Amino acid sequence: IINAGMSAASSIDELYIIKEHILKFEPNMIIMYDGWNDVAHTQELKFDISYEQYLENDFYANSEIVGKIDNIDKSLIHQFGSKLLIFFSEVDYRTGIGILVNAYKTYTTNVDVKSSDISLIKLDRIESKIKQNWSEVCELGKMHEFQTVNLLQPILGTSDRILHPDEIKILAENEPVKYLKNIDLEGGLESCENVIDLRNSLDGMDNILVYFDIGH
Repeated sequence: IINAGMSAASSIDELYIIKEHILKFEPNMIIMYDGWNDVAHTQELKFDISYEQYLENDFYANSEIVGKIDNIDKSLIHQFGSKLLIFFSEVDYRTGIGILVNAYKTYTTNVDVKSSDISLIKLDRIESKIKQNWSEVCELGKMHEFQTVNLLQPILGTSDRILHPDEIKILAENEPVKYLKNIDLEGGLESCENVIDLRNSLDGMDNILVYFDIGH
C-alpha cells in the first residue's frame, strides 16, 4: 500500500501524481478520495487551466490565487514561495500547530448548509473538474489494468446528523459544505466502475464530536 496523499491536493494534483509517479509501480488499485479540496481551491490557477499548462508551472504557480497577485514580483514567489510552503507544512506536521489554531478559533453564528444561495456556475465547474479528472484516471486504469475506486468525501455539514455543539461553532466558517453537499455525481463518470458517495456516511452519529475542523 502506498499512501500518495498530499496536503491540499485536489483531483488535478492527484492526476499528476498518478501519471508522473504512481504508474511506474504498476498498481493493482488506485483509490481517490476527493471533494473538499476541489471545492476549496476553485480560486486557484490550477482549477482553470489545462493539464498541459499545469505541467508547465511549478507547485506554487498552480496554487496562486487568480487576480490576487498581479502586483507581486512573481520571480520572488517562484524563488521563495515553495520553500516557505514546505517549511510551514513541516512545522505544522511536526508540531500540530494547525490543530491548535483551529481549536483556538470560536464562532458564534451558524451556516445554513441547505441554502440555495450558491453559484450554480461555480457548482457546475466543480462537478465538471472532478468528473474530468476522475474519468481520466479511470481510463488510465483500463489502459494499465488497475482498478479505480473514487470516493466523494464527507466534510462537516454534508451529513444530516445532529451536530455536537462544538461542531456547530466550527460550521460557521464552512462555505465549502454548500457546494460539496450539492454536487451531483450522475452522468459523466461512465468509465468509472466504483464511485462511492460518502457524504452521508456519518448519519446517525448524533451529538458526537467527530470533527475538529471542517474536514478532519
